[in-house]
Amino acid sequence: MSEEIAAALAILKQAMQIEQEGYEFYQKAERTTQDEKGRETYSALADDEQNHLRLIRRQYEALTSEARWVSLPEIKPTPMDLDKPLFPGSKEALAFAEGFFEGRQLA
Repeated sequence: MSEEIAAALAILKQAMQIEQEGYEFYQKAERTTQDEKGRETYSALADDEQNHLRLIRRQYEALTSEARWVSLPEIKPTPMDLDKPLFPGSKEALAFAEGFFEGRQLA
């Protein structure tokens, strides 16, 4: 096995662990959140983490068994106005998060 593939496998293994931890976090958040919209959001985020994990695992398995990368389908980007900020300013984001999570705790 080449050093390049060994390094890629180590990174992919770490990425799988991160995605698994994210999935478990969102599952716990979904179970402990009382707000229905919050539960729906956490459920969708958990599903996203599972999809990421499947893609990463697919790459990992292809590299371990065939020493090659799997080609992923081409994704067409969504047009967006790059002059507008993608995320709100830090004060706005903090105020939103404080309001959203006020009175809610994860067990």
